[in-house]
Amino acid sequence: MAPTRLAVAIALLVGAGCSRPQDQRSSATIDSARVVQGLATQATPASWCIPRSEATLAGFGTFSPVESLAVLGPPVTRDTGSSEDDGGRYTITVLRFPQFRVDIDDRGYGIERIETTDPRIRMPPGVRVGMRLAEAQDRLRAPPLRRTLATWARDTTWTGDVCTEDSYPSETEGVWLYLSSDSTVVRIALTDYGP
Repeated sequence: MAPTRLAVAIALLVGAGCSRPQDQRSSATIDSARVVQGLATQATPASWCIPRSEATLAGFGTFSPVESLAVLGPPVTRDTGSSEDDGGRYTITVLRFPQFRVDIDDRGYGIERIETTDPRIRMPPGVRVGMRLAEAQDRLRAPPLRRTLATWARDTTWTGDVCTEDSYPSETEGVWLYLSSDSTVVRIALTDYGP
């Protein structure tokens, strides 16, 4: 008995960790009509994650010490912003460098977001702004069931979990690829948001 298209779509969304229609971080909904199929890999959707060594931009990751940013020189701008987790709102310091935006949690937890729109900045697998989403997913070895897209506010994104030290998908660290209407990567963000 062949599965129906609806059953396959539901299986894809559930397998991609999208069993609920809304994510708690945003009021945006999962765009179930935009499921992207890709090349098969050996990883299962539940166990696949991006190795920490690959979740960096120009050598910086959310696990990097804040002091390591000194090699970039002084930021072009330094602002104050806010973020939110289960404990409520808190302040962040937003540093803008020519190639990066870096958000630092002012409660002492360190870097919580690094993002770039510069196509010269690459993740170690070669993922960069300007490449097509399918190529980026191939380079990150994302299995087909982990290739779904989401719509957050006005942004269409693809996300992958970063591996913990035990090689399990992290509940807080992720790689976000922001996409144009033709599925070209326009921004890369590495995040580490608490529960």
